[in-house]
Amino acid sequence: MAALSFVAACSGGDDAPERDGGRIVDFAVEVGAGRLVFQTITGTQTLPLIQGPQNAGRFGGFHVWTAVKLVDIAPSDVDTLTVTLTSSEGATEAEIVRRPAGLFFDPCEGGLCAAGLAPRLMDCCRVADATIGFRVEALANDGRTASAAATARASACPPDDVSLCP
Repeated sequence: MAALSFVAACSGGDDAPERDGGRIVDFAVEVGAGRLVFQTITGTQTLPLIQGPQNAGRFGGFHVWTAVKLVDIAPSDVDTLTVTLTSSEGATEAEIVRRPAGLFFDPCEGGLCAAGLAPRLMDCCRVADATIGFRVEALANDGRTASAAATARASACPPDDVSLCP
């Protein structure tokens, strides 16, 4: 059965930033799904594989709408966000790296969310109708890091033409 995990980390030591009255304030991220709004990945749902406008077909032509939530950190304080999609065997199938300044964040429950990230799958057939892993890693401007992971099931590729994947 699919599982959901949520992990956050903060670099420590003497070089760690001091905030909030001298104590270090951790931040967190969450990876989700969604084209227009952030949706928590519960691990039990099936997410559709979407054919993009490039019409590249099986190789590089499909994506899963992905979203990111920032908790206790402003987008301007984040240097980079990396979103990685993996097959059930753990192989990287898609990855994007974004600077949050280029994304539009909206207030959402528990943080600030950006939706509509579309990491293109190298081969949609490798994740079609199988478990797909989602991972987001955030690097703050001051060196702190946070990450989160989740799993869900991917739909067939494409959902209306199962002949694409032999």
